[in-house]
Amino acid sequence: MPNYHRTIQEEFVIEGYSPFTGRRNKLVLKPSKNGKIIFNHNNRSIPVDPQSIHLDPTIHASIIKNHRTKILEVEHLLATLYAFGISSVDIELIGDNGIPLVDGSAETFTKIIGNLKTISTKQRRPLLNIDRELHFSDKETGGQAVIKPSTDLELSLKISFPNLIGDQNFSTKVTKENFVNEISWARTFLRSPLDSSGEKWARVRKLIPALPPDPKDSPIIVYSDTKFITKLRSKNEPARHKALDLIGDLSLMGKEIKGSFFVQNPGHNFNQKLVLFLNDIYFK
Repeated sequence: MPNYHRTIQEEFVIEGYSPFTGRRNKLVLKPSKNGKIIFNHNNRSIPVDPQSIHLDPTIHASIIKNHRTKILEVEHLLATLYAFGISSVDIELIGDNGIPLVDGSAETFTKIIGNLKTISTKQRRPLLNIDRELHFSDKETGGQAVIKPSTDLELSLKISFPNLIGDQNFSTKVTKENFVNEISWARTFLRSPLDSSGEKWARVRKLIPALPPDPKDSPIIVYSDTKFITKLRSKNEPARHKALDLIGDLSLMGKEIKGSFFVQNPGHNFNQKLVLFLNDIYFK
């Protein structure tokens, strides 16, 4: 049975602080019958598709680009739209080019978008249907993936860090309910511990000015060598956050996805390379 694009019935606004500048900006999401998710910034448009992916291993976020225009931190918003089946919408970004940061999760997006009414556009939504077992690895990032056929989008992740994060696993079937209950609230985290001098936190805040002066007030997960400074919402919250990121990055395909993904050491750079790999196999 074919699936159809869905859009929102009315436009709505989300405001917050851009993570990399700390400036306040605004997202305006508008109904669309284009059959795509399209970002607009400074009168330039960037469609969500593999051709818009901008790989930058120095920034731990998903970036889309069209000519000289870039949009940063698109993954959490895109993951939420994917989970709620919204695949046709125009998104105007007013201010700088960073999607507003709240706590490094998708919880705020989920609460807002979950209350919106959606309608079918009567346009068929394109499908990426994994029809055979595929293997992908990347030496640069250390990531590996095994993808198999499935009637749903299923994720199984394993992460490993040489610190308090340690080894973690998380598996789920991507549905609206599972996204809300298991994934949306999982926050991003620092990849290494803070030092006792406060120097590392100062460096982090230079990169992400929206963060508070005191790491104890941090909306994202931070920790020292011996303890978590921010309390975890679940023991494997970091692995759940990696699932959130993976959903957002896979949605850069611009298609509904049916397949089972087992991924070790996921990260934005690896995830986006995986999208390009799949696009080359199925759509070129």
